[in-house]
Amino acid sequence: MTFTQAQFRSPWETRLLSTNISNLAADHYVLQVEACTFCGSDLDALSSGMSDWLPLGHEVSARILKSPATARSDLHEGDRVAVELSTMCGFCQDCRGGRPESCNCCPPLRLDAIGGFSEIITATANSLWKINDLSPKLTCLVQPLAAAIDAFGLGSITVGQKVAVLGVGPVALMLLYLARQHGVEELTCITTAGNSTRTALAKEIGASIEVVEHIEQPDVSAFHARFDCVFNTAPFSLLTACCSLCRYGGKIVNIGIGNVENATFSASLFHWKRLSLRSAFARPNLFFHHAIQLISENQTFFDKFITHEFALKDIQAAVSTLSASKRQTIKVVVLP
Repeated sequence: MTFTQAQFRSPWETRLLSTNISNLAADHYVLQVEACTFCGSDLDALSSGMSDWLPLGHEVSARILKSPATARSDLHEGDRVAVELSTMCGFCQDCRGGRPESCNCCPPLRLDAIGGFSEIITATANSLWKINDLSPKLTCLVQPLAAAIDAFGLGSITVGQKVAVLGVGPVALMLLYLARQHGVEELTCITTAGNSTRTALAKEIGASIEVVEHIEQPDVSAFHARFDCVFNTAPFSLLTACCSLCRYGGKIVNIGIGNVENATFSASLFHWKRLSLRSAFARPNLFFHHAIQLISENQTFFDKFITHEFALKDIQAAVSTLSASKRQTIKVVVLP
């Protein structure tokens, strides 16, 4: 049985690739994509000259088209599923010892791991989460929200603390939402000018907006090093600013990547302020269940994240929109 799969070719041309479904591994499902949203890392890959035939898209909603011979009893053809980007193996010493967060045997967290900007994809049985009551667009938000929940947990936030988030992208907005839900006393979003669509949602969540001229080198003197925790969703280079923003004993959680390989900050400042730094690298994914439940219970709010919709055949227009006016979008969804 042969399907036709639409894939990217740089720069953003739709190509067709034949996939022989009969040769799939015994635990792979064939999925018909219903929706896929852009992650900032997808845009970074496109703008930096991705290689030919790199299948992008890892925030995916799909329906099961064909089950493998060793199918899970809870999954059936026609079921809607969310697809984990990187799943714990379940068999290594860490997984079996109750420390799945330390599993290093799970698949690499790669942008081309799923290829959701397609018509047909395949996925392993242990990477699928059955979705009962979410639309395809909301199902796409499970992956980024799960990453945000992972990062938020590393901050060990308690009621009454003061929290800053650097950046105002989708994950930053999700972190602001989680912080407000957990009783943060003072919630501040630090961003540059021109993000009116995103800052409007941040204000609705209850964050105060601090606009700086340069997000990578913000003037932090006005903040008086008052934050218990600073979440960095922007490039690594902001770690210097994070050290200055934290109060004594504060925590820094980094979930931003960007195209910056190295960051320099004052080791003495970091040491004498007794700061701690955690990396929110969601490999393996651990919080899909929590994300699904949270979106299901707050669908009206999360609907506001989807600001633009495009058909798969118009994906070049979707990329052009992101490139030209990224700040006026929150989530751009592609609907095959």
